[in-house]
Amino acid sequence: MKLHTLLPLLFASWLLAMAPVHAQAPFLSPRLVADDNTAAGADEPYRSGRQALDEARWSDAARRFAESAASGASHADAAHYWQAYALHKDGRPAEALEVLDTLRRDFGDSSWLDDASALQIEIEQPRSSRASRESSRESSRARDSRRTASGHGENNDDNELKLLALNALMHNDSARALPMLEKFLTGDHPVELRERALFVLSQSDTAEASRMLLDIARGTQHPELQVRAVHYLGMSDIPEAISTLQEIYRSSSDPEVKTRVLQSFMISDALEPVLELARNEPDAELRQHAIHQLGVMGARDALRELYRSETSNEVKERIVHSLFIADDDEALVDIARTETNEDMRRKAIHSLGLVDSTAASAALNEIYKSTSDTETREAIIRAHFLSDNTEKLIEIARTESNPKLRKTAIQQLSLMDDDRALDFMMEILEQ
Repeated sequence: MKLHTLLPLLFASWLLAMAPVHAQAPFLSPRLVADDNTAAGADEPYRSGRQALDEARWSDAARRFAESAASGASHADAAHYWQAYALHKDGRPAEALEVLDTLRRDFGDSSWLDDASALQIEIEQPRSSRASRESSRESSRARDSRRTASGHGENNDDNELKLLALNALMHNDSARALPMLEKFLTGDHPVELRERALFVLSQSDTAEASRMLLDIARGTQHPELQVRAVHYLGMSDIPEAISTLQEIYRSSSDPEVKTRVLQSFMISDALEPVLELARNEPDAELRQHAIHQLGVMGARDALRELYRSETSNEVKERIVHSLFIADDDEALVDIARTETNEDMRRKAIHSLGLVDSTAASAALNEIYKSTSDTETREAIIRAHFLSDNTEKLIEIARTESNPKLRKTAIQQLSLMDDDRALDFMMEILEQ
C-alpha cells in the first residue's frame, strides 16, 4: 500500500491511540462501578454527565451531575462525587472542594467517601508531589510526572513522535515494528505513553502481537498495563480471547481485574461466561455486576431465567433493574402482575414507569384498576409521573375516592412542566 493512501488510516488510528478508552475518569471499586452503572441506567442527567466525562466536556459534565444531585435521587452522593471530579478537571478546585464538603456533610455513610477523600488529596496537593490514591498504576504516573518535571527521562514530545512512527510502521511492516514496540513498553516512559503503545500493539492482527497482548492481559508482563490490556482483549478478534479472559477471571484475586474482565465479556458479546457468573459467582458485588452486564447486553431470556430461579430478594431486585436496562417491558409487566412479593411488584412497577412503551402504560392502568392495595396504587401513580403521563394523573386526581391517593396524584402533577397540569392546578384553586 502506498504511503499517500495509508496516511488517512494511520492518522485516524493515531487519534484513537492518543485518547485512551475511558481515560478521563479514575478507576472505581467493583461496588462503585455497579452503583455508577445503576445510576446511569435510571437517571438521564447522570447518564449525560458520564458521556460528557468520557468526551472531556468538563463544564457540561459538572452541570449535568449537579442537576442529578439536585433531584434528590438515591444516587445523589455519586453525582456529587462526579460533579467535584468534573470541576477539578475544569480547573475550578475551590468549587470542587465545596462539592466534596457537601458530599461528606449530607451523606455521612456513603460508599463514595473514600474516593472523595482521595480526590480531595489530588486537588489540594501540587501535581509534582501528588501521591498515589488508587494503585501502583497511579503511583507510576506520579513518579513519571515528577521525573519529567525535574528534567530526567526522555522528552514526552520525542516519545510521542516515536509512537507515531511505530504506529505507521505497525500498519506497514509489523515484523519490524513489534520488537521496537516491545522495547518501548519496557522502557522508562510515563504510563500514559505505554498505554498508547499498548493500543498500537492491539491493532495488529499478527500472531506475535496477539501473544504479547495475551501475556500482558494475564499480568505476566507489564502488570501496570493489565487492566487496559484486558479491555483491548475484549475488543480483539483473537480466537482465544474469551478463553483467556475466563482464565484471567478464575486466577485473579483482584476485584478490579475481575470487573474489567466482565466488561470485556460484554464488549465481545460473550453471553455464556457472563450468565455463568450471574448464576454462580460467590462474591455478591461481582455477581450483581454480572447481572447488570446481562441487562446492558440485552439478554432478556437469560434474565428471565435467572429471575425464575432466584430466591434472594436483593438479587431479584437487581435482575428487575437489568430487565429495565434490557428494555424488557413484557417481563416487567409479568412481574408487576404476578409477583407475590409486594416490594418486588413495586420495583417492577417503578421500572415500567421508566419504560417508554404503550404496553407498559396499559399494564399500569390495568393493575391500578385491579388492585386495592394503597401502596401499590401509589407506586403506579409515581410510575405515571416518571412516564410523563399527565392525562392519567389528572384522571386519577379527578376520580379517585381515596383522599391519600388523590393527594399523591396532585403532588405528582404539581411537579410536572405541562400546561395541562397547570390548568388542573387552576381548577383546584377556583373550586
